[in-house]
Amino acid sequence: ILVGVVRALGLTTVRGQTGINEVLFNPPGSPDSPGEYVELRGTPNRVLSNTYLLTLEGDAEGSPGTIRDVFNLSGQAIGGNGFLVLLQGGNSYAVTAGAAVLTDGGNGSGWGLANGSKSFLLIRTTNPPTAGVNVDANNDGLIDPAVLTTWTIIDSVGVLDNSGAGDIAYGAINFRRNPAALASGTLVEVGFSPG
Repeated sequence: ILVGVVRALGLTTVRGQTGINEVLFNPPGSPDSPGEYVELRGTPNRVLSNTYLLTLEGDAEGSPGTIRDVFNLSGQAIGGNGFLVLLQGGNSYAVTAGAAVLTDGGNGSGWGLANGSKSFLLIRTTNPPTAGVNVDANNDGLIDPAVLTTWTIIDSVGVLDNSGAGDIAYGAINFRRNPAALASGTLVEVGFSPG
């Protein structure tokens, strides 16, 4: 989901060398581990600097806008075929030759990518983000301006489940099941809970 330069509803995105290509945070069956993965696409062999993949809480009861997960990708390189894949230890996936692969340490315990409403942001910043910080203090569905002075959002996607009112997504594009949920970017209405 590579997007051109956009300033809309508090989101800044840049056409970039790297984007979120796929995220599977709720694979079929139980448990989710070790089947979760994230796939980034970008300029082959490009080394990332000051780059982080974040998940933001989206469920109303979980304090929307709170940073849940921070993955520091600084110093990692996109594979020769243009893909960087983040896998869990113990996964059964076959990765295409030429892709760069990062694994969670090999124990298959997962990354904590909880199911439900959330947003995935790929950002560039010299101020490393911290899990537990709320970047939408007033729950208006927009990342606070003070945060955006230090972040460049490279790519972002949000998913909103069926729980509805009070849920928030912060992506440039957001997949929404329940029309009562709030999102600041482009909305794609779906008849299922994205996973």
